Amino acid sequence: HDFNRVGLFYGYDFQNGLSVSLEYAFEWQDHDEGDSDKFHYAGVGVNYSF
Repeated sequence: HDFNRVGLFYGYDFQNGLSVSLEYAFEWQDHDEGDSDKFHYAGVGVNYSF
């Protein structure tokens, strides 16, 4: 059983303490039984610092 993951991340900080992020990942798994699975992950983040 092995798995691999590749992804992208983008973050941006605004001048007022607000920041946003976007992320995406693709993962594929190969099982010992011969099967394989594929997964997609996506995320959006918002953060405010004060």
